[in-house]
Order: sequence, then C-alpha cells, then structure tokens
Amino acid sequence: TEEGRAIHEASQRLLSAVDGFRLEADQLKKTFSGTLNLGLIDNTVTDTKSPLRGAIQRFLARGKDVGVHVYIGTPSELEQRVLDGRLHLAVGHFPFQVPGLAALPLYDEPHGLFCAADHAVLKADIGGVDGGMMERVRGEQVVARGYLRRRDLDLLDVNIAAFTVDNIEAQAILILSAGCIGFLPIHYAAQWVGRGELVQILPKSMVLVSRFTAIRRRLAPPPLVRSFLSDLTAGSK
Repeated sequence: TEEGRAIHEASQRLLSAVDGFRLEADQLKKTFSGTLNLGLIDNTVTDTKSPLRGAIQRFLARGKDVGVHVYIGTPSELEQRVLDGRLHLAVGHFPFQVPGLAALPLYDEPHGLFCAADHAVLKADIGGVDGGMMERVRGEQVVARGYLRRRDLDLLDVNIAAFTVDNIEAQAILILSAGCIGFLPIHYAAQWVGRGELVQILPKSMVLVSRFTAIRRRLAPPPLVRSFLSDLTAGSK
C-alpha cells in the first residue's frame, strides 16, 4: 500500500541517519567502521574497465569492521538515494549535475548500436555503403533509455522511440526479441555477439560514450566514504 511504502521509506531514512551518526562518531575517533551503502546502475559487472571490483576488494581488506551493501537502481533513483542519505555514494552514468551532489569522474563506457542477428535491416541490399545502412536504420523501430535524454535518438536522427526503458537489461530483451534496434554497452552486448545472436551496426559511426562518475553529497565525506573513494580512484587510473 501507499502507506506501507511511506513507512518503509521513512524507516530507511531513519536507519541512514543512525548510520550517519556512527560515521561522524568514527570521524571524531579518527577510525572508521560500519557498512558502506553503495549504489550502482545495472549490468556493469561485465565491464573490465570498471574499477569497482578492485575498489571493493581493497576496501574490504582494510579491516574486519567494514562491509559493503550494494543497491542497484536507475540513475535518477540513485541520485535521490544519495541526496536523502540512504546511499553514501553511487557509481554510474549521471548525465546532468544535480544540486547538492558532488561528482568524481572515473571512466568512459562505449555503447554501440545493436540488432538481432535475424533483423531485416541486415538483409537489405545496400551495396555495402554506410550511408545506405544509415537510411535503413532511420526507418527502424528504436528502443531507447529514458535517462539518456535523447542522446541515442539524436544520434540516429529519430524523433520518437518505439519503446522506452529505464534499464539496460530491458533494452537488451527488446532488441533480442521485439525486432527493434538500440544502443547497448559494448562489453554487455559481447555475450550475445559471441553467440551469434546480436550484431553491431555501423560500429565506426554509431557509438555513444557514457562518462561514469561517483556521486556523493557535497558535505565533507566521513572516513568510510573517503577511504572507498580513494580505493575507487586508485583503480581508475
């Protein structure tokens, strides 16, 4: 129910406040302990360029009194949870600067345009010319991610998406099964490309780059958060 959801969210904020108090107390004692609440966008585990795995390993090696809780959400959801204190920080693609949040650039994630291997666009007689393929692509149904704010649609010169999703897995499902095209992280799509189920279209010209950043509240971070940020940036150099 709506009331139940409101109570749950209020309890989460209360727990975050208690956790914040503990972090501030640790800061006064010049030590740190507790659980880092970390937010991530979906389907980043296959990205070998991501510093996250190494950062978490280094962070947990700091001592037995620290832990990590990982929450997966959309970019806007992660931003809200960092703002209200339910998350200490989040890593993902956040296209716009949000007041009250500080952003630390980490790395870039390339996205390519993909379709199913049996898609009609691959069977068209275009004489091997990229321009002909581009014209074919503009006539196809596109699945777009809402949080990209039309970056994908503008690159394709398409006004309206046939499907709109808020996460990468949903986009992959529709590309594989609904006869549409769309942008996916190249590292994520590689599993289906390797099985011959997906094909990248116009790999030289149809590429989007998403800048990944770590976001946190602009308040001075406690030792727990500072330590993880240090571990994170050490792996992104």
